[in-house]
Amino acid sequence: AYAGSGKILEDLREIKKGERRLSFDGGRYCGYGSDVAREWIQMRSGVAEKFPWPSGTQADVASLKTVHDTCNRVARAILSKILKALWADEAERPSIESLLDAPGGEAEDAFGGSVQRFFRLKDNSRVVNYRSLPHADMGILTVAPRASSPALELVTPMGSTCRPEENLKDSECIVFAGETLAFLSRGKVQAPIHWVPVSNGVGGRCSAPFFLRASPNAVLNDEMTTREFCEKHAVGPRPWRCRKNGSRTDW
Repeated sequence: AYAGSGKILEDLREIKKGERRLSFDGGRYCGYGSDVAREWIQMRSGVAEKFPWPSGTQADVASLKTVHDTCNRVARAILSKILKALWADEAERPSIESLLDAPGGEAEDAFGGSVQRFFRLKDNSRVVNYRSLPHADMGILTVAPRASSPALELVTPMGSTCRPEENLKDSECIVFAGETLAFLSRGKVQAPIHWVPVSNGVGGRCSAPFFLRASPNAVLNDEMTTREFCEKHAVGPRPWRCRKNGSRTDW
């Protein structure tokens, strides 16, 4: 899948900017994305069939879809166990369906809430400290298959820094919470800060974190929807978030 994503990225770069991605529901999108340190492909449910992929990439897109669907099943299974552990009373426990599959409008439901990003790091001398800045993920759970080379650093609940990719086998993955689960659990499960430093991440490193996210219309703790949480609530003290207006891009 990493080799295939590299081929697709090269082909997408040759396409006009306006045709490299498919946007929906505001700032959410599928297809190509990039910043100063990385470039990536956004895979979502249904995008393998609906996105105008470059010709000759069908087999590579199928590989990415297989990884996406597998990570989605893993994330849902783990979330089910976490919800049962947090809410012993089934009557009070939020259901998988109410969190992940809450219905919305046609645009909101076009590709679902969850997303997987197939990253490739650029060999860019302008990147001084971090390939990926310290941050916590916004979603419910992150499932990260083994990267092409270990580089991820993560702060544990005890405050120490670890490199969880170092001993991963090919068929293993890392799973950790995002800020939506931290909010949903009222802090019982915390979203760890993590990053990829320049010293450990060379140009060409590939990774594919899958972000299990709640539906935009899912109601969290009977207080607010996921959309309200991402765009209005999760702001201010988190330096990786917009300080005034929340995240109105691809949350």
